[in-house]
Amino acid sequence: MLPAIAIVGGGLPLAAGLALAFSYQGTDQVAVAFFGEGATGEGAFHEALNLASLKKLPLILVCENNLYAASTPFEVGSPVQRVAERALAYGLPGETIEGNDVLSVYQASQRAIKRARGGEGPTLLECLTYRFCGHSRSDPAHYRPKEELEAWKKKDPLLLFQSYLLKQKIATQKELEVTEDKIQEELKEAWAYAQAAPLAPLKSAWEDVYA
Repeated sequence: MLPAIAIVGGGLPLAAGLALAFSYQGTDQVAVAFFGEGATGEGAFHEALNLASLKKLPLILVCENNLYAASTPFEVGSPVQRVAERALAYGLPGETIEGNDVLSVYQASQRAIKRARGGEGPTLLECLTYRFCGHSRSDPAHYRPKEELEAWKKKDPLLLFQSYLLKQKIATQKELEVTEDKIQEELKEAWAYAQAAPLAPLKSAWEDVYA
């Protein structure tokens, strides 16, 4: 796992490089790159797709299409309606899925992993989703219609999956509540631990550096 990169689309060539290394090493490892739909207008996106397809690299490109690149609506910055369509130009499969549906994401991921490990090359997955907050802490997101936000809140992935578990009788409401309480407690403990931890020594900045 590599840390996030502030440069839009900057992680895509690195992920392609990792996939190339996995290919040389002959392992069954698969590189996965996560990025927003705004990054698909960057040259790095196209460079990564081109190399990955050319070399049939074990790479999965996951686009979290939340409809807004910061404050810019997707349709304003893209000549195509779906990010997945861009895969066609590079000879690799592109698939658009409901990003808030846990099972859809899991199933699509399994197909992509199978392709990658089978030597068939990369896959572009476009996950349609939404962010409930602004692009940053200073962004009130006034550019989004309230009706749109409320409609997407009803499709919260946690709520959808909880509903699935209840309908399939995989879990009871009580079990879900106990699980949620447990997770909240773990988060509180992790936060407290992080707050109490000393600052990392300056020399640690040079540890695990790839280049």
